[in-house]
Amino acid sequence: MKKWKFRPDAKTIVVGASRDCFPVELCKRRLKAIGDAMAGYGLLIASTIIENRDSVAAAVQEVTESSAKIVVLFLANFSPEQEDARFIKAMNELGITVMIIAASEEGIEDLQVVEGKCNRGDALCGLLSANYTCTLGKLHFFIPARPVGTTKQLVKVIEHFMVVMSIVLSLKGARIGIIGGRPNDFPTCETREDVLRGFGAETHLLTLVDLQQAISQARGKTTSLVAEMRQELGPEGIGIATQELFEDMAAYELALRSLFEQHDLSAACGECWPRFDGTFGHVPCYVNSRMDGSGNPMICEGDGMGAFTALAVQAATNASTTTLDINHTIPPELIASVAVALGISYEECVGLFHCGRTPIEHLLRQIGGKACGICRQLIMERLQGSEITGGTLEAAIAPGPITIVRIHHSPADGLAQAYAAQGYFLEVDPCTFGGVGTAYIPGFLRFYRYGLLGRRFPHHCIVGFSHCAEALFDAFTIMGIPWDRIEYNRALGNPYEGENPWSNPALVAQCSPQVIAAQ
Repeated sequence: MKKWKFRPDAKTIVVGASRDCFPVELCKRRLKAIGDAMAGYGLLIASTIIENRDSVAAAVQEVTESSAKIVVLFLANFSPEQEDARFIKAMNELGITVMIIAASEEGIEDLQVVEGKCNRGDALCGLLSANYTCTLGKLHFFIPARPVGTTKQLVKVIEHFMVVMSIVLSLKGARIGIIGGRPNDFPTCETREDVLRGFGAETHLLTLVDLQQAISQARGKTTSLVAEMRQELGPEGIGIATQELFEDMAAYELALRSLFEQHDLSAACGECWPRFDGTFGHVPCYVNSRMDGSGNPMICEGDGMGAFTALAVQAATNASTTTLDINHTIPPELIASVAVALGISYEECVGLFHCGRTPIEHLLRQIGGKACGICRQLIMERLQGSEITGGTLEAAIAPGPITIVRIHHSPADGLAQAYAAQGYFLEVDPCTFGGVGTAYIPGFLRFYRYGLLGRRFPHHCIVGFSHCAEALFDAFTIMGIPWDRIEYNRALGNPYEGENPWSNPALVAQCSPQVIAAQ
């Protein structure tokens, strides 16, 4: 099986630029400082420094030969803006988005003239000129929230860009499997192939017959996988699962692995209700959670845009994700034990739920006397009985920081939009069924009314189990989603209007309960 990593490997190269009337040694010194500071990152420092037209060609050749997919143009001094633009144009022709950063002056000694020489870099001025000239050429480039800094500051900026581009690279060329159709009475979460194509991705359609054939071929090969499932769940987690159900679930997982490999899928979604359980004799939830946990997102209810979003989130967090419904309100007494201590209101909390398809590493093994384990899907059991509705993984989701995310399109105009809102899962008993958690999302009432309802988002969200909105926001803008079509916890404010709101530390700090933030 092709094992898709949570975050794709991609080489990063830093190319220096120095206007020929400035001392090139200043550029070399600053490049070396960045290389030394990031020695453990596998970062490449180009030997070519862009000073004139000839050096642009040499720099492009060096980047091409390095096979780097993440490129940083470092203005170590007042760079030659026309050459900057020529280099970025060449990178764009190779399908590469370049980040431009610039160097701060390190100290007073760089400002002083000593024996007729001065190491002042004037990079603030150079960045303005480069930005203007590259914009004239209608080039595609990225300037971070804090583009000018010392070596220590720029290391963080480059780290951030590496994550941002890992998200972009995960989505560009992604192949999303659509297995089966969507429920006829459930138009929400539809997949727009034209929107995915606009991001450089594609869909691959498969039927339940394709899945059925793959399951048939997997029968008799499930022994080791059943043992793996039993060991993962432990004695208390087996729940209602019989040996027959384990074998059915294992055959389904082997079938999915086969389809992922055979069709070179990055992620997939499948029709679960109302036809899956009647066709295969169980629900797909636990197996879907295991696929998510392996870095092969398998999303419920034919949600192709959710599968696409999951690729972005697992790249941003470098960890597995889950799909949950933005589902139910929280009675104040449910969080009474923590509300005062954490300084939160029940109105900023929301129940995030799905049938039971969250990877087991994100679940509490026990809370409120209820153990994590295999159950029947209660909603489907109402309609179709208990014999064919086993296979959910019910438990409370463990406490910790989260980001809820969605890349979708507006049903009003068909154009791409997204959201990334940060918060925290609370350690309280959800007091209900399914794979479910109680989430604190600061400013939730406004976010729900004007972000989710106002933008007409569907109910599914992809959950990343860390705070990753800053990287996602920048990745979305690089992908072409305008910043004013990206929603977030706007009630917290954004002093950098038109820029990445998550570069504001005050906003980020409010997305964890006070007690957690103080620890």
